[in-house]
Amino acid sequence: MTSMFKVFLVTTSLLVPAATSAQEFSGGVTLGFSQSDIDAIPFDVDGISFDGRIAVELGSGFTFGARFNQFNMDVDSTPVSVDGQMIGLDLDYAFSANGSVGCLRRERRGRP
Repeated sequence: MTSMFKVFLVTTSLLVPAATSAQEFSGGVTLGFSQSDIDAIPFDVDGISFDGRIAVELGSGFTFGARFNQFNMDVDSTPVSVDGQMIGLDLDYAFSANGSVGCLRRERRGRP
């Protein structure tokens, strides 16, 4: 388990108590797989991805959110591989006059 994924799990577990008192709770998980067979090139490209996100909106106007993305693409018959991770944490406040302010912290890692 990567350290960024551990941070995502800890952040998500910290948001769960807030979710019980939340007015709105949302999230989702996406798993992806791709496989290409292009006649013009002598090799195939395969990929896999995972995306997870969670958002907790409290009645006071605050919204807390977290997301984690990871992907990996391999080129068959070559040592080429591309992978990366991104984790994001955000905090937003919505004013009653249709304004909002927020902060976002993202960290990306990748290896071409």
